Amino acid sequence: MGKSSIPSGARLAAVDIGTNSVLLTVAGRGPGGRLAPVHDSVRVCRLGRGMRRSGGTLSVEACERTLGCLAELRIEAQAHGAVQTLAAGTEVLRAAENADAFLAKARDVLGAEVEVLTGEREARLAWLGVTGGRYPSKPTALLDVGGGSTEYVRATTRGVLQTLTVPIGATALLDAVGNDDPALLTAQAAAALVEAGLTARPRDRLVSSGGTATTLAAILKGIQSFDQRKIEGTRMGMADVMGLLNRLWSMDREERLAVPGMDPERVDTIVPGAVVLAVGMKILDARETSVSTRGLRHGLLIEAFGMGLK
Repeated sequence: MGKSSIPSGARLAAVDIGTNSVLLTVAGRGPGGRLAPVHDSVRVCRLGRGMRRSGGTLSVEACERTLGCLAELRIEAQAHGAVQTLAAGTEVLRAAENADAFLAKARDVLGAEVEVLTGEREARLAWLGVTGGRYPSKPTALLDVGGGSTEYVRATTRGVLQTLTVPIGATALLDAVGNDDPALLTAQAAAALVEAGLTARPRDRLVSSGGTATTLAAILKGIQSFDQRKIEGTRMGMADVMGLLNRLWSMDREERLAVPGMDPERVDTIVPGAVVLAVGMKILDARETSVSTRGLRHGLLIEAFGMGLK
């Protein structure tokens, strides 16, 4: 079903299959030609957990767990009126040696092909989803810390100037280093981001997206139950991010679970994810970041509806 064949008033679903979580958004066209989401859902399936230790292979357990999540999300999408599903895979499916076998099963479960995104396409879709395809009046960057990778996009009124994808994220860093050595976590994140080409941009406005950023925003505000309206646009200073990181670092797992705003499914990955965000902000020389709950699934929908800038 192409853009021109999407019926008026139809809703589409977009599924983002990540290293740590799988996200669903169902949306239609809203007033003014803007995306109008009607349903969002997330499952923390940990598809890529332990992949580094297995030599780059997805485990049977992780695949079955994720396929079960996809089956649930297909039912949710249909229940909310989606007439078509768009699905995309990110770093975990770029890297896994047995990705093809998983993708074949995922296609059958979802009833849709899963596009394995290149790093650049993932970054651009994340930008499209967060900004709605509008270019900023002043230089703006997006730092999207995921489970398996981190995407960076920089744009101005002239359009997108730079995209980076770095194979370091909350789950990848946890698998590589663990949670016990702060210095090693920081060094690994810094080395990966600098090697990828991240440099200081002190005059840029910075936006952050992904589960790490939204969880930190929820903790900062003490939001007991995830609420997109309360989290969207939250501003976190460098001091806020470092304060949260140091606080979470000093706690054991049970103490972190008790923190208001903590997503129980992210209790093991929040520290390495926060390290990536904090190190990224430090390299960029960013004094603060605003948090977005939107992401590449919104970009897929905006693209499918033909809403983005040409």
